[in-house]
Order: sequence, then C-alpha cells, then structure tokens
Amino acid sequence: MLCWLGAYPKEAAAKPGKGPVKIFAYYDHKKQVSGEKIIYDYNTIKTCDEFLIEFSGSVRKTVKAWNQPTQYWLLRVYPKIIRICATGFISALWHGVHLGYFMCFSLLPLILIAEKPWDRYVKIVLKSSPIIFIAFWALKICILAYFAFPFFILDVRLSLKYWAALDWWAHKAMLILLIYAAMLKL
Repeated sequence: MLCWLGAYPKEAAAKPGKGPVKIFAYYDHKKQVSGEKIIYDYNTIKTCDEFLIEFSGSVRKTVKAWNQPTQYWLLRVYPKIIRICATGFISALWHGVHLGYFMCFSLLPLILIAEKPWDRYVKIVLKSSPIIFIAFWALKICILAYFAFPFFILDVRLSLKYWAALDWWAHKAMLILLIYAAMLKL
C-alpha cells in the first residue's frame, strides 16, 4: 500500500518521478520473515532538492533540482530541443493562465542557452575556483530574481515597468553572452 504513496524501501534507490531503480531489492523476503525494520524513503515524490536550488552555481542545475518528477516526465516524453520550451510552457499553464507566468517561463530557454557555453568555459579555462563559483552563484540569484518578478506580480504592465527601470540588464546580459560565446565559438 505504501508504494502507492511513493514510499519505497531505501534499498530500492528510488528516483524522483521514476520510482525504484532496483526493482527487486525493495522486496526483501528475509527482512519480511525476520521482522527486521524496513526503512522507507519518499524520493519518488520528492519535488525539490532544496540544497541544489539554493547553492548550485548555475540556472540549469537549479531548474533541474526544481519539480523533479515533472523534469523526469518531460525527459521521457519530449526530445531535448523541445524539452526546454515545453517545460516553460507547461509550467506556465500548470501555474495558471496569467501572462506573468508566461513572461517568466518563456525566458528560461534564453537563459539556459546563454549559460551553457559559459559554464563550459568556466570549467575549462578558469578551473572553477571558489571565487568564480561565488560570482556565478550571485549572478544566478540576481538573474532568477529579475526574471521571477512577473511570476510573483502577474501584472504585465508593472513587470515591464520594473524591467525598464532596471534598463533590461538581464535581457541585455543574456544577449551579450550569446553573441560573445558565438564570437569565441564556445
């Protein structure tokens, strides 16, 4: 009965959205007979990895740590190229039909595409020093806060006014990163 609630014995190595990886490991007949206590976890229905959301150095890792069962489902259903856009669109629909949600989630592909070559560049050239990690972490927090504003306010006019007051800095930064990455062939 507990399997229907997402609880599997720890030995099953359950993954968010997927369920048990070691299918027969969770039915250990010896433990059942001996009366040994079975330890359960709820990883199948775990939606967020809070530590990664707060402390990962990239937007991509933060997005993957958020709503993990949906990420697993989208990974299985959509090809990679469509997945990023589909994730944003479906997430916006699930939250409700407000333009603020679509404003927030529609910019996610731009962020992820701009971030990928720079993440690779930092790992190869700058060797991911702690100072660089902290700088990218701070930038990630600023970018997420900037793009999340329409999500929380849900007012298109106010969101556009907010972005204009900040001179569209994150939009411009993403475009500059994309252009510079293309020029450097990262």
